[in-house]
Amino acid sequence: VDSLYFSVVLFTTVGYGDLSPAATRQGQIFTMFFAFYGVVIIGIFLGVMGDLIVERQQKHRKTTMESARRKYLETFQHGTYNGGRHPPSPAEAQGNSSWLAHVVQLYCKIVQEEFWALVLLIAIAIPVILIEKWDIVKGLYWMVITGTTVGLGDESPQQPISRA
Repeated sequence: VDSLYFSVVLFTTVGYGDLSPAATRQGQIFTMFFAFYGVVIIGIFLGVMGDLIVERQQKHRKTTMESARRKYLETFQHGTYNGGRHPPSPAEAQGNSSWLAHVVQLYCKIVQEEFWALVLLIAIAIPVILIEKWDIVKGLYWMVITGTTVGLGDESPQQPISRA
């Protein structure tokens, strides 16, 4: 139960601070990758869900407009509308295997687009790591947890200059 709770808290960037990884290098390394991966996956999931909602709304609007147009034409032209099924959308035609490829492609695109933001975060973290005299794992862990806005509360700068 705690692992599922920790995952949800980490992925949604809530970071209550009641659970955090053990103060071991292995726990911090795992949490860095887990947090970054989880935030990206949640972002992709929310993007896909948003696309589905918009797509359904557009499909409903198109269907409603076509229905109204058919009724209007039938009323004034006394003809019959003999419309057939619309061809499947490209997403429907490609199937689930291409959906997974799309998710992987989207993940890679996000990593590419966020590369310079990651470089900037590391550049910001280096002075804090040096001032706080943290080892590289602890510093990168702090940077990832802070940069993803999780903020578990288990690591924070203590020196006045790095808090500024």
